[in-house]
Amino acid sequence: MGVLRPGRALPPHPRRRPRVRPRVGAARPVRQARGRGRCLHRHRCPGADRAGRRARRPRGRRRQRGHPAGRAGVPGGVRAHRAAVRRAPRRLAILRHGPLVRANLSAMLFAAGFFGFQFLVVLYLQELRGWSTLETSFAMLVIGVDAVLSPTLTPRLVERFGNARVILGGLLLAVLAYGLFLPVGADWSYAAMFPSLILLGLAFSLAYGPLTIVATEGVAEEEQGLAGGLLYTAFQFGAAIGLSAVTAVSVAATRTDTPAGLLDGYRAGLLVPFAAAVAAAAVSAFGLRTRGGGTGPAPVDAAGSTEPATTPVAH
Repeated sequence: MGVLRPGRALPPHPRRRPRVRPRVGAARPVRQARGRGRCLHRHRCPGADRAGRRARRPRGRRRQRGHPAGRAGVPGGVRAHRAAVRRAPRRLAILRHGPLVRANLSAMLFAAGFFGFQFLVVLYLQELRGWSTLETSFAMLVIGVDAVLSPTLTPRLVERFGNARVILGGLLLAVLAYGLFLPVGADWSYAAMFPSLILLGLAFSLAYGPLTIVATEGVAEEEQGLAGGLLYTAFQFGAAIGLSAVTAVSVAATRTDTPAGLLDGYRAGLLVPFAAAVAAAAVSAFGLRTRGGGTGPAPVDAAGSTEPATTPVAH
């Protein structure tokens, strides 16, 4: 800090420049949004306009110019989409495969009767007979006999008689099981219900496994996933149809809320599983064909062409 000398004037006080505030109006936020990073005061930010133009440049164009993969991404995706569209109708040719169509129809009808019958039996035991949930579960536990018979008995029967005959035998057992339960009474004992339940479990153990084999047999390797998806879709669709059909028929046939009226509705609903099992057996009967030489069907690809089979298949 300097010392003031006598006779020397003080330096003039520097003039302060007035601060200029930018004008704030209603259109400023709009201009900022439209600028996307562009500064409103270009005299203070010389590179703001270039930065705004870079920010407004689309990313896809920058990636497409910078990298070869980005340049080929959009045309390649379009070509792949067009190829998939051209190839989609060809995959419908898999429906020309007779064993696959028969297996899907049989599986749909069998699932419709299987799940619809169990639904009605549960309603009969709990609503009409007054059985508890635990008693009903133990009564229908015998249907789960397929967990034991499917890996033990069914492979031996398939090896000896072939898939088509075993499937037809299982469906005929289902027809017998539903037919035995049709004259159900209000005071039936469990011994009277047991034959239908055990036959239904045996029918499922004989039909389900061979149906999955026939549905994918003779199909080209690249179409195995499609064939399996069709089969399981048929099972799920059949189960939904069966539950809806037995419910509609049972409700329509129930005139009163008395035990006699409920029993009449259950008996009418039991006709749906019986008819579905008969139709499934009729469809499966078309697969009973003797094949000379023991060779299976030629594999069918997506275009409907066939290739010679290389492995023997029992039918």
